[in-house]
Amino acid sequence: MLKPRQTADPLAAPEPFRDALADWFAREGRDYPWRHTSDPHAILVSEVMLQQTQIATVLGRGYYGRFLETFPTPAALAAADDTTLLKAWEGLGYYRRARMLRETARAVAAAAEFPTELDELQSLPGIGRYTANALRAFAFPGATMGATMEPRYTKTLRRGAPTWSSAAVGATGFEPATPWSRTKCATRLRYAPERRG
Repeated sequence: MLKPRQTADPLAAPEPFRDALADWFAREGRDYPWRHTSDPHAILVSEVMLQQTQIATVLGRGYYGRFLETFPTPAALAAADDTTLLKAWEGLGYYRRARMLRETARAVAAAAEFPTELDELQSLPGIGRYTANALRAFAFPGATMGATMEPRYTKTLRRGAPTWSSAAVGATGFEPATPWSRTKCATRLRYAPERRG
């Protein structure tokens, strides 16, 4: 049997949609260490590690914790030589990520602080729009978010999300009435800092 599809447009009612997502996350969201910090360095390390590596590997094998123990600050990472850096990254693969993360740390260390503005974050080596917005969302609560959304979530929203909870979402639920772009969706369904998990 097919799951029922939603019939309401989330763009027409973004607040109830956001609330439904936040309620779902409160019930179903997993507990990860980067959700308990607003340290932009720790958040950036998690974002870069998770670009090509599963969460089970990053956490289950202790890479995230060990990396931050070895390089607790951008200055510590910036000063790392290749041997130390690649040893700390060993097992995660895609070593270019580690080197680019070090270049980012060098830029942050040279500036003596982590930038907070979107354009400043995107000017850092290896930081694109998605990662810059992730940093702003998790490291700098209350920051104005740019319009970005991970493509797999956009695809889910375009198909029409399954019923999460009739109590939280309402009887009609949420399905786009017309096709809409990722940017339009993200702009209208902005992250609500007061509901941060």
